[in-house]
Amino acid sequence: MALQKPTIIIFDMDGTSVQHINPVILHILEKLDDMAYPVAKFFGWVFMRRAKGPILPPKETEERKKKRPRLLVHRAIHKFRRKPVEQIVKPSTAIYPLLKLLKKQNIPIALVSNGLGKGYGHDIVTQFGFDAYFDAYVFREDIQNSKPHPEPLYLALERMGIEAGPNDVIWHIG
Repeated sequence: MALQKPTIIIFDMDGTSVQHINPVILHILEKLDDMAYPVAKFFGWVFMRRAKGPILPPKETEERKKKRPRLLVHRAIHKFRRKPVEQIVKPSTAIYPLLKLLKKQNIPIALVSNGLGKGYGHDIVTQFGFDAYFDAYVFREDIQNSKPHPEPLYLALERMGIEAGPNDVIWHIG
């Protein structure tokens, strides 16, 4: 079976659009960040809800959808990092020829990342000229649920002004 030509493409940032110069440090920081979320949920349950009810809150409610995550550890990691983004990451080898080809084909392209936009993602977009190619960006502070949850992908489509239909072929790369 041949792949169908995409009508929309959504790229990941870290490891796909950009490569980390020192991937070991990235791995350590991501592990610290991953461990912080369950710990924060537990302490939220103990201190905010006084250890009543389930530790994990019920599924999406309107109130919870409106509440943005604080991302304290994520922000602390980026505050701690004082290097400019070009000393931390570099564009992936073939990203520019691919982005140029997709733009030439008039395929809408978005960038979705679990990374923080402020102080990192937006700096990458500006520094490497990605703003000339991507039609929308979604970063960690824009969403309640990070990938692999579909929320960031739906938000990317919404920001591109696209309502995907049955004939759309959406590729997520990364």
